[in-house]
Amino acid sequence: GLYFTDDDTLMIDGFSPKSIALSTGAVTHVPNTAMVPPTRSPNGRFSVRGVRVTCAGFEAEVGPVLGKRTHRVLIERRAGTVPCQTPVDRPASVFEWSVLGWAPQGLVAASGDLLRIVPLNELGKPAGQPLDLAPGSPLPAPIRGARITPDGGRYVIPHAEGVVVRDWRKGGAGLWLRPAEWDAVSGTLRAIAISPDGKRIAVQKGSEIRLITW
Repeated sequence: GLYFTDDDTLMIDGFSPKSIALSTGAVTHVPNTAMVPPTRSPNGRFSVRGVRVTCAGFEAEVGPVLGKRTHRVLIERRAGTVPCQTPVDRPASVFEWSVLGWAPQGLVAASGDLLRIVPLNELGKPAGQPLDLAPGSPLPAPIRGARITPDGGRYVIPHAEGVVVRDWRKGGAGLWLRPAEWDAVSGTLRAIAISPDGKRIAVQKGSEIRLITW
């Protein structure tokens, strides 16, 4: 995982977590206990662990920040009326549904051009039917998440040849960004993060991390 704590500090989670000061390039190794889940509830008690594909559809896996127990929250119901013949429970890919962040109204999820609010209560449980947002409509704020700015003005989604930054203040207009020598980097797109000011994107493809500004 990647996320920004401020406009100049990028956090890299993993086996050996570290922070990078972008202005100087200084790398600081940090203990696992110092890593804070970027997608957290407003009360700070719950976080999103990921999105799963199951027989029910696409479900966010939600659990307490300080605990291992989790529960599932439906983002999109499985299409069709044919029963699920074989049990399915796998991580969603970056090109399927993903959770951008957590606002007071609930989760903000995206899939391609779709942007959806999944209402949750203070315990991280469903509190209503998911609602699709029309381009340019107000976004709930503040939002906590790695892939969306706190004011909801910009968010980043994956693209087969890079990433796309959506500017919600301009009706959801998209800007396609492609890192230099993208095809030369082996591996798949693993993580994306946007800085709080919406002016920097961090992209991890395979084992390589690139910083994009424009």
